[in-house]
Amino acid sequence: MKKIKLYILIAFLIILSGLLLNNVNGYTSLVPLVRDGSYVYHYSSSEKVMIPDSYDEHDTEFRGAWVATVYNLDIAKYTSETQYKAAFISLIDELKANHMNAMLFQVRPLNDAFYESDYAPWSRYLMGSEGSNPGWDVLAWMIDECHANGIEFHAWMNPYRVANTTSSKTTYLATLASNNFAKQNPNLVIEGDIDSHDRTPLILNPGEPEVKEYIRNVVKELINNYDVDGIHFDDYFYPYSGISSDNATYDLYKLPGQTIEDWRRENVNDVVRGVKEDIDAYNELSGNSVKFGISPFGIWGSGIEGYSRTLDGGSNTSPYNTSSYLDQYADSKKWVLEGWLDYICPQVYFPFTHSTAPYADVVDWWVNISRGTGVDVYIGHAVSSAAIYNWEGTEIADQLKYDLQHPEIKGEVMYRLGYLDDSHMQYVVDNYWTETPTNIYEANIPFITVTVDGEMSDDIYISDVLMTLSSSDTIYYQLDDSDWTLYISPINITGSGAHIVYMKTVDDFGVESSVSSYNVPIQYLNPDIPTIEISNDKIRENYLIKTEITVNSTSEDIYVAINHGSVGEFNLYTGPITLTD
Repeated sequence: MKKIKLYILIAFLIILSGLLLNNVNGYTSLVPLVRDGSYVYHYSSSEKVMIPDSYDEHDTEFRGAWVATVYNLDIAKYTSETQYKAAFISLIDELKANHMNAMLFQVRPLNDAFYESDYAPWSRYLMGSEGSNPGWDVLAWMIDECHANGIEFHAWMNPYRVANTTSSKTTYLATLASNNFAKQNPNLVIEGDIDSHDRTPLILNPGEPEVKEYIRNVVKELINNYDVDGIHFDDYFYPYSGISSDNATYDLYKLPGQTIEDWRRENVNDVVRGVKEDIDAYNELSGNSVKFGISPFGIWGSGIEGYSRTLDGGSNTSPYNTSSYLDQYADSKKWVLEGWLDYICPQVYFPFTHSTAPYADVVDWWVNISRGTGVDVYIGHAVSSAAIYNWEGTEIADQLKYDLQHPEIKGEVMYRLGYLDDSHMQYVVDNYWTETPTNIYEANIPFITVTVDGEMSDDIYISDVLMTLSSSDTIYYQLDDSDWTLYISPINITGSGAHIVYMKTVDDFGVESSVSSYNVPIQYLNPDIPTIEISNDKIRENYLIKTEITVNSTSEDIYVAINHGSVGEFNLYTGPITLTD
């Protein structure tokens, strides 16, 4: 007689009703983006890119520009104190003319410095030769001048880069000043693969503990000696061109079972995490509020399935793009999720019509991963590329309009200051950026007491949620993608999903605070547990053929799947099931 073992998996279909919300945010409506008479679509999708039909200028926003000193791109070499001060003041004037409030000045372009340092020589891009002292405190004066004009000064540095050179490592290091850390420690300098310009990248070896300590010491010296508003790393970590010269370091320091790729990423993580700890400790002790931010390459990795370079949780972009995670070993996603930064400023240097990494898809990904982390998002824009490659005349302006949809985006940064007089940027200034906003770090922080009522399990609400807000000022809130709404009574939040409530206050003088947010994840649980009745005889633990299964439940819909060695397809239960094999 045939005998079988019975396994039944039961699932319940629960249909939930949610709140119907409008998808607008301080503008009338969203309209399809058009280029050359055709709609623009998200990458590999039939979904149209939608942008606001108008631009609502923010009262509080971080608006900055990078000032590149490497190769003297944005400021000429020093010839006299008078000349250099005049050149720098012209940079400030350019920022003010564009209604911007922050400067990201490259103080360490090639393991050197625009200030007196125990860890690096004076930069060749200041005086013309490395180690030449101008005889006055250039950086202190620049910071004071920025602050006097209402502009924040963020010290932009390249933590690892020594050079990109056509010379050998030995030949190049011989040209450096005697107090250059790279010259003093050639064993800590490694070569990257030759790049597309036939140059060899030279970097401080990220895997060496002495290098990690050195970078942290550089940052600590800078924040202790100068009144900077922020420390800013850019996108240079392991070389874009690749590297294969650190195998010996890997063999020396790797953990059991650790791949060289994961080891490299953890080397960079060590520095990012450590710098954040050092800056937080300094702020706690001094009462200051120095910020730490990084502007990584715009693409962490592609999430499109089925490719060798696919990354879980990656963006809707081509897997054939450069990936900061895979190619530079810079895990920018982890930095955000771990809260190791005050702000992230991804270099989204792509137009909406980019064939493999459209602007909208890249921005959406950064917004989604940063939501609820406490890490602010600034978007880095390539005004330089818009000018050089003759992008659509309103491209940068449309990018700013697109960003309005996302409260997580607290600022915009332009690469680079030398291109602020380009027509793309002038269109922005003439039409959108008509006034200089208050920087977000100077804005009022909303003081709102939040009380949330709901049943929780493992940090997730398993019931409807009632949120009560209170403040001495007038409160406005935004639930998910709804309009800003005057808060009058508790907010009822329903429906499974990752909800987010944005909130801000307005005082009696009409001054608006910055925006804060509160995450409300809901996942309903069905309390009904079905009962199973089995009708037939069995031998030992095995039921006989033609066993009848009856499932009882108070739920309207029950789904069952029969296991024949693997889980079968779920089907709607309509009555007793007879097992025939």
